[in-house]
Amino acid sequence: MKLNWTSLLPFALMLCSFRPLPAQHFLEGHWEGSITFGGIYSEQSYPFELFLTVKGGVKVEGRSFVYLGPDNVIEMKVRGYIYNDRSVALVESEFMPREGKENEPPFFRKYQFVYSRGFWDTGIDGYWQQITPEVMDDNREMGRIKLNKAKSKKA
Repeated sequence: MKLNWTSLLPFALMLCSFRPLPAQHFLEGHWEGSITFGGIYSEQSYPFELFLTVKGGVKVEGRSFVYLGPDNVIEMKVRGYIYNDRSVALVESEFMPREGKENEPPFFRKYQFVYSRGFWDTGIDGYWQQITPEVMDDNREMGRIKLNKAKSKKA
């Protein structure tokens, strides 16, 4: 039996052009919700936003915004890692002062959360704590975060 190479050419080209697609990162994007203060059981909260990008499948970078009032927003750069169980660890790495508002926040935070990606509900649920020199400092501030993927504002 003689092999017809011209019929195999499209198949060979398809194999050569195959490239695995990167995993879709459900964590990337705009998240909005609340951040509590006054302890992990407190219900007092501020509006809170995260803008996240994923690099290399495991590194996370972005910005956090805590809205203390209409003219008082704390913007921070954040960075961290995604783990195999969809848990994420982030730390605030740099304060981003706004024009005319140069007051640095009293402390930086680290966040630990899990993101869930469901058909109807995609969310972030976790905790934050003040970064202190002593790991188990009883006086460090802490609270919870609860965020949902921001809805697209397309008309």
